[in-house]
Amino acid sequence: MSQPLPRPNPFHPDNQPIVYSAYEMCLDLESRHDQVAKIQEVRLPSLICARLLGYMIREAPTAEGRNDFAREVKRCQLDPNIDMPFYLRQQRTDAALLDLAQLYNDHLLRVFHSKNSRTPTPKSHHSPPSFDAQNDVLNTSLVKTPIKDKAKENALHRDGYRCVITRRLDFASYKEKRVVSHPGDKVTVTEVAHIFARSTNEDLKHTQQLRAIEELNGPRIHRLENLLTLDVALHRFFDSLDLWFERSENDRINEYRMGGTDPIILLGLPPVVVFTTPDEYEFPVPDARYLALHAACARIAYLSGTGEYTAKILRDIETVGVLSEDGSSDVLYHALVRGVNVEVY
Repeated sequence: MSQPLPRPNPFHPDNQPIVYSAYEMCLDLESRHDQVAKIQEVRLPSLICARLLGYMIREAPTAEGRNDFAREVKRCQLDPNIDMPFYLRQQRTDAALLDLAQLYNDHLLRVFHSKNSRTPTPKSHHSPPSFDAQNDVLNTSLVKTPIKDKAKENALHRDGYRCVITRRLDFASYKEKRVVSHPGDKVTVTEVAHIFARSTNEDLKHTQQLRAIEELNGPRIHRLENLLTLDVALHRFFDSLDLWFERSENDRINEYRMGGTDPIILLGLPPVVVFTTPDEYEFPVPDARYLALHAACARIAYLSGTGEYTAKILRDIETVGVLSEDGSSDVLYHALVRGVNVEVY
């Protein structure tokens, strides 16, 4: 369930003036969401938009990312010196904030979903995000990338032919005698999970967007730093942003705490996971920056309510599959504009 933005403003107006002011704009939009909803037609509800923007400021994985995003929010505010009635200036500011929230929902939160989860594919936009996804998170040197058919094999080898969380053996590998079992071992069915989904680099034609995802462009999406071996059920939770990895409190390298949207998801899972590899150069572990952005987006989706809202839309599409009789366009909009296939009779 969507969580109200924490109050009072946690940022200091003297030390962090831009961040403080941007968060104030989010708090104001949240407090007026009913009024805004009557004025501006939006895809995401105005309350969720306000909370998405606010939690993006709070949950940004780096100070640089937080400052960059705060500037994006501030740019939505019209110059008070413009000769325009206050109510009209406020309406245009509100509309820009709602558009910004929709943009980040479509082009940042959703890039972590795989098509197996029936998640809409991000489309091009006139103003691509400049959050950590462009700067702090995706700027790195390229390494040798496995071809698609080798992705799971390489990830399995690196991860010891086990789910990285439960440490259960991959049953297919066990049957093929590629791994030796130990007393107490259990088996499962594993899949290769992409931190950034394979749809990240599809249907994006804007040149700036292409530069932003160059590190994961084409077959590079299958680089080992972007892959995890996960139990099938845990893969689904990871793709839906219901499960994530957080850096451990002692900040040990490659050690993470498990986070989730509901305690029942974490029931029976180890509280701490350590990534290991037989060869750091040939088989690098998952990239800490990718996992940090995934975790931040998962928390944002959970706290703001965007994850729950999107999941409901997708459930409606799966269940109904047709345009509702009351003429509601929400499902149809998400089906057509966001890239989900729906049959309309």
